[in-house]
Amino acid sequence: FFISLQAKAQVEIKFNTLPVLLSKRGEVSAEFIVFKRFGVEAGTGLAWHRSSFAPVFDTTNMAPKEKSVYRQTIYFLGGKYYFSNVKNGYGFYLGAMYQHQFYSFYEKNDQPAPKPAAKNALGIEPGYKWIIKDHLSLDVG
Repeated sequence: FFISLQAKAQVEIKFNTLPVLLSKRGEVSAEFIVFKRFGVEAGTGLAWHRSSFAPVFDTTNMAPKEKSVYRQTIYFLGGKYYFSNVKNGYGFYLGAMYQHQFYSFYEKNDQPAPKPAAKNALGIEPGYKWIIKDHLSLDVG
């Protein structure tokens, strides 16, 4: 769920608002409409998490809780094909996305800990984009 502002007719600056409201992750990206039906999007994000839990096999609930804190940095790049011929980058689309994320900070029980391995992902992204008054758009994908 992206809300975006169009700086020009061919470039959109996007802020992913739903993950900020539902989880601890924020993203910002820019989509460049290269051709009437094709756009390229690049962006970055940050995810942060703090948890506290008891060890799995503690049946007495007497063991000290384990705490973990981490921050992830995310980079993504994708292409979108728009099926509508009405406006540039409008309507139903199908895209392909590459995402790379790595831990920029990781701590267990208030002590620095080895960071988990970086993750790479490829995916397909279906969605729909509405353009409102040529300067604001809503992208659900």
